[in-house]
Amino acid sequence: MVAVETKIIKGRIFTAQIIEGDIFYLNYAANELALGSDYKAGYTAYNSLREGRLLKVIVENGEYTIIDNSAREYLQNNKLLAKAAAIVLPSIAQRIIYNFYVKFRPHEHPVKAFKNFTKAYDWVNSLNI
Repeated sequence: MVAVETKIIKGRIFTAQIIEGDIFYLNYAANELALGSDYKAGYTAYNSLREGRLLKVIVENGEYTIIDNSAREYLQNNKLLAKAAAIVLPSIAQRIIYNFYVKFRPHEHPVKAFKNFTKAYDWVNSLNI
């Protein structure tokens, strides 16, 4: 991973930046409770850094980080305008639940869950979009 842009936005429990020029990377810290306000701040960071462009997105959830109901509601009610989204979920249980959810909720771009950043990064880079 090579950070092309130096601007990093830090939230209460995340850091956000553009990597490789067209990938927005949002990394949530481990062992945290993510709130709706954290995801709202993450979306705000994306909109600030993307400068009107649609980007590929990688969201990495830290190990043992969970989301509360306000975060679930925020994610359900707010669409991310992106070319593709890779979600890194360290727990297999989280990935199973997430992949089940994705099958029943329509998305306007490709979405997939991964165990680690490297697999997510490789997938978004393999997409010709």
